[in-house]
Amino acid sequence: MISHDEAIEHIQRFFDKFFQPVYKVIDFEETFIREWGLVSSRVDYIKLKRFIVTAIRNLADLDERLVTGLLAKLKDDVFSLFEFHAKFLQLTQVSKIIFERDFLGQLQPYRDLIAQFEKTKALRDNYQGRMRQMENQLASLEGATTPEKKLEY
Repeated sequence: MISHDEAIEHIQRFFDKFFQPVYKVIDFEETFIREWGLVSSRVDYIKLKRFIVTAIRNLADLDERLVTGLLAKLKDDVFSLFEFHAKFLQLTQVSKIIFERDFLGQLQPYRDLIAQFEKTKALRDNYQGRMRQMENQLASLEGATTPEKKLEY
């Protein structure tokens, strides 16, 4: 068993590792905003995705040069964020799998339990096969009609 403090440490380490890509993106975006002297916004870009895509396409249709330089960088950045968001949402859809495979899977006591469980299942399957074989032999013995045939078994 693990102690409460060890459990907290495992949980913290798991969350740090699991959300590391998100932390990296946030750090990159904050640095980008600072370096370019942009103002950080509280706008939900996911809700504005269709508007942003349409606006950029319309600008490009008017003059391709309008979507170059910083605007092109911003466009690429926003599109990559949309893609990152979609992938992360897909990744986190099944929390049970994340919990069992990614969190519990890193804990040695859990891995030991799973190994013991698999070993026990294999033993059970082996014994079930042997029991079926013995049951078949008993059924054959009961079906023997003469005392000489019974002695063969």
